[in-house]
Amino acid sequence: MSQTRNQELMEKLTLPKNARLRAQIPELIAKSERYADMMMEKYGPNQAQQTHKAYRVLALLNNICPSLHHYKLKPNFKPWDEDSWKEYNEMLSAHNYENSQSGAVYTDEAFDDMLEILNRLAAEDQKGAASDALSSAEPGHPVQNPD
Repeated sequence: MSQTRNQELMEKLTLPKNARLRAQIPELIAKSERYADMMMEKYGPNQAQQTHKAYRVLALLNNICPSLHHYKLKPNFKPWDEDSWKEYNEMLSAHNYENSQSGAVYTDEAFDDMLEILNRLAAEDQKGAASDALSSAEPGHPVQNPD
């Protein structure tokens, strides 16, 4: 299984409708550390999460996936014949899979890749906030460097 599903889910954070989640990235990363510590102490490794970082992948996905914006809508009609049932089921499956963890992997490499994406997004947001602060400053008033 490849790590592309994990990366695909993290890249969805770049979409405008998911901007609200980007502000939570540092908190979610810290929360994943605490969660992994607790799970390793309480349960230890298992078949899916064999390392500390694998539990962190689980924690990040558990917090991010349910909050991602759905671009694929649930069907808004009642099926009435065989063809409409097929269309209904395809639409519902696409909606349900869109932000699910199905196909995700829980490895150290997956965590490292996800952390790289999350750190990049957090850095981009910090640069954007600094740029916004500088551009909104009134002429003649000094602006403190946010860095």
